[in-house]
Amino acid sequence: MTLETDFIDGNTLKIGLSGRVGDEAAFTLTDATLGGERHFTIKITADAVEPTTDVMIIKPMGVSTPEVVNVSEVCEPITLSSELKLHIPVLKFTPIPNQTSIIYWADLKYTDNLQFEVIEFGPVEKVIETCESATLSSEFNLRIPTLQYTPSPGKTPWTMQADLKFIAGGSLLFEVIKYSLIVSQ
Repeated sequence: MTLETDFIDGNTLKIGLSGRVGDEAAFTLTDATLGGERHFTIKITADAVEPTTDVMIIKPMGVSTPEVVNVSEVCEPITLSSELKLHIPVLKFTPIPNQTSIIYWADLKYTDNLQFEVIEFGPVEKVIETCESATLSSEFNLRIPTLQYTPSPGKTPWTMQADLKFIAGGSLLFEVIKYSLIVSQ
């Protein structure tokens, strides 16, 4: 089996696999910033490439006992990279108040004047209800309750929250109207 990787940006790692049905690959992703690791095993089946159900997360700060978590229960955080690319893994859009939300993911890039342009988005098949998500109201107000901002590679991320409003025009543009740093106690 061949395993190829390519870092697309600070938040995205592309993994390419080639091999035969039944082949397995094990690999570890290390987060130098947070000091944790994730161990994965991927197996090629007749239907597709499927991850195994268990991921081991080694917690930072001296926690010696690893925690085994089901892959389907790992929440992906909203992130803002040092290149000011905003990744929202779960965005709940409620086009009609008090109705069922439509679930998307979205990637935005900073333009200028505290504005972000949507560069890509798509539907999300499965959502973990306990995971925190961004929300987009029927008035197109975007609320990000928590995001991890990494001001520069290798630095400790800042935890922030932000509110943005849609700007009418030719592209999907949102302007930051309020943001704040969340300080841990």
